[in-house]
Amino acid sequence: MANPALIVSAVMSLFGMSSARKQQKKMDARAAQQLAEAQAFQKEQQAILNEQMAAYMQVEFENPYAQIENTYADMENTFEDLRVSTEAADFQMEQATQQRANILAGLRGAAGTSGVAGLAQALANQGVMQAKQVSADIAGQEARNELAVAQAAADQQRLVAQGEAARQLQVAEGERMRQEFEIGRESTLLGMAYQGAAAANMAVSGATGQQMQVDLAGAQTQSSFWQQGANLAMQYAMGPPTYNITQGSNTNTESDRKLKRNIVLVGKSSSGLNIYNFEYIDTKYGEGVYQGVMSDEVPKEAVVNHPDGHEMVDYSLIDVNFKKIK
Repeated sequence: MANPALIVSAVMSLFGMSSARKQQKKMDARAAQQLAEAQAFQKEQQAILNEQMAAYMQVEFENPYAQIENTYADMENTFEDLRVSTEAADFQMEQATQQRANILAGLRGAAGTSGVAGLAQALANQGVMQAKQVSADIAGQEARNELAVAQAAADQQRLVAQGEAARQLQVAEGERMRQEFEIGRESTLLGMAYQGAAAANMAVSGATGQQMQVDLAGAQTQSSFWQQGANLAMQYAMGPPTYNITQGSNTNTESDRKLKRNIVLVGKSSSGLNIYNFEYIDTKYGEGVYQGVMSDEVPKEAVVNHPDGHEMVDYSLIDVNFKKIK
């Protein structure tokens, strides 16, 4: 006769599998939505990045000193307009002439005709000497003016050359700055491209990884349910469970607390199940000390109901081995 407990367990397993499939579909849909959102975000950010990069590429960097002028280039030589001052010389000549006339008039009666002629000649010679002296003064003044003009021209040329050298240095510095701006723009654009691509790819990769995890979890869940169903089908085909206690094999084993005595907690399994040493009250289940679990402390899928009413544990579904100690 088929074990009713196995039939009930099989039905519950099928219901559990159906529920798991529904949950898996929800998780798949959510993961697909997240992937679609990540891809849309990637496309949007790429469009923004492309627009910003295009605008940045249109920026023109100019040399701020390219149009600078040499401030000394148009400087005038102010000494070129120097003039020789003849007013003092003219006044001196007029004064000397007047003096000679006065002297000649005063001595005209005393010296006589012959004396006046000699005196006039002497005065005339003095006038010639004075005229030569005035002429020499004017020539000296002209020479000094020409020297000043030449010196000013030399100073002007030096200033123009210095101004041109300074202008060329500024132009060269401006060109260096412009080239640095160009290099900085290329570096910035490259960084923007890398960052944008990395962020978008990371988002898509994360969503894809999550989708893969959901698929893997679903496959594992489905595999677990299929394994449970296969185990139940095997038990159903083999009929009522056998009780091979003394050999300590991982088959269905009486683990109902009410069948045991001298129960002592000795440890825990990796999953946190309590492990006990105990003896069976009825020796038909075995004599001596055994080690295992209590049916009321293990997952329900590992518990099998015996037709007599007590509970058994399928040790193949838990991480504890049933064994005889002594």
